[in-house]
Amino acid sequence: MDADREFAAVACALREAIVEYYRGRGETLDHEAGRRTLDTNTTLAARRARLILDLLERSRGSSDVTGLRVLDLGCGFGALSLYLATVGAEVVGIDPKAERFAVSERLAERFCLPATFRRAWLDELPLPDASADIAVLNNAFCYIVARDERRRGLASTRRVLVPGGWIVLRNPSRSAATDPFTGLPFIHQLPPSVAATLTRRRSPARSRVRLRTARGARMELRRAGFVDAHVIRLDQPRWLPPRYQHLTARRPDDAVD
Repeated sequence: MDADREFAAVACALREAIVEYYRGRGETLDHEAGRRTLDTNTTLAARRARLILDLLERSRGSSDVTGLRVLDLGCGFGALSLYLATVGAEVVGIDPKAERFAVSERLAERFCLPATFRRAWLDELPLPDASADIAVLNNAFCYIVARDERRRGLASTRRVLVPGGWIVLRNPSRSAATDPFTGLPFIHQLPPSVAATLTRRRSPARSRVRLRTARGARMELRRAGFVDAHVIRLDQPRWLPPRYQHLTARRPDDAVD
């Protein structure tokens, strides 16, 4: 909780900066989707970060990221990057939308946090081989729909991890009882193009995503050369299909690319 208290000032500044970001675009956050975006990237960021750290504890045996090189892939506004930097990680946030992570880039400098940001796509990471200890894809990988792009993205992530380095993924689950984006039944179990067609008149528009079952997600990781791929259930009854899917895996210790 000490980290949460330390991060509170950062989250407050981040909230103000995100509101200003949208104001500069002539947009308001005074609606359900807007408030959810704002809360997810500020007041709820610490909870999401603790969840990631808990997954690391369960997989690698330690949640301590002090001095470790962590990639926040698909970082968005960079809230998770800032939290992980607050607890001692050396963070690089990656996202194709530089105008968003510029918000946290300024705050990292203001609060003297070891977080930097780069504009890039997952399948073309501009980083040296074996340059990161941990890669986090929090609610990001599902937005990569094309199968070949997903394969390249995982291969690129594996390349930049050190041998034995961990990947942590958190995405909406295809096995959920209802679509995590709309609350409708079955929509999320359809091919992305079909789901997009059936929900095209919704406002706001449903995001175009590819969701996987637990088995399918593990298979993707294994095919990309990761080992010890596990789906981790976080204190949920086994009979209840989870809305979110949590996976960890690692690059083999003797991996040579």
